[in-house]
Formats: sequence, C-alpha cells, structure tokens
Amino acid sequence: MIILVITVACYPKMSFEQIPANNTISVNSTRFVIPHIITNGTILAINLDSQSKSMTLTIKTTNAGSLIISLPRTLIDARDNGSDSHFTVLTNKHGVNFQELTTQNYRQLTIPFANKTSTIEIIGTQIIPEFGGLVTLTLVSSVLLTIAMASKTKLRF
Repeated sequence: MIILVITVACYPKMSFEQIPANNTISVNSTRFVIPHIITNGTILAINLDSQSKSMTLTIKTTNAGSLIISLPRTLIDARDNGSDSHFTVLTNKHGVNFQELTTQNYRQLTIPFANKTSTIEIIGTQIIPEFGGLVTLTLVSSVLLTIAMASKTKLRF
C-alpha cells in the first residue's frame, strides 16, 4: 500500500528556470518535490501505482492546456540498460505526444491536454519501492530467524 499526501498550487506560465519547487508529495514518509506548471487546469490528486510503475494525475480543466512537470528520478523514471528510455503518457487513456528535457535528477515533461481531460497517466519502468526500509529490515530479520530456527531444530526444507 502506498501512502500519498499532496500539496498543489497553480502558477502562471513561466520559463523552465522559474518552475516553483514547493509542490511536494509524501510516499512512505519520504517527501518528493514535484515542480509543475499547469495552464487551464488544476491538479486535484496524484496517485502512484508500484505494480504498473505509473503516476496518475487527476485534473480539472477549464480549456485545452498543458502540464509541465519535473519528475524526480528517485520517484519515477524510465530506463533501459542504464540509459534513459521513453515514458508512455496517456491523457484520458489515449496516447499523447509530449516534449521532454532531462537532467541528472529530474525528467521534465511538457504534456498537452484537451479540454475535459480528467486524467494524465505517466508510465515509466521504475518507481519508488512500495516498501520502506523498516519493512525490508523486518523481512530480512524474519528470514534470518527462520534459518536460525531451522538449523537449531534440524528442520529440512
């Protein structure tokens, strides 16, 4: 289960260097800054799906517009054999052409959308693990304890 909290604000159109950096989401107690600008719309929610390795944005539009979003690579990325690969972007479940700029830490997508678009889905190849460090530590401890108990009681698997 992914725990998701979002803080969103709308901004007028700005250049890449001026994209506000105060939009954040929290996933498993880790905060991620997600700078974005949306024209003719508002982001209502952002949901992550670790199985489909996707991020779905629920939006409300007032007209055709665009979303410029900077995705932290530590949250979601698209890579193949260590190199950047392409995201798949859908608006209302239909493929859309988009523009992309990359940096070491972010992938910035400019996604156009039509009026009455309600969802934008960004599909990558990797997403933040669903389980936090505490769950991983608990799992490893359980496996080690099982091995230790099996060797003491001479159980065979």
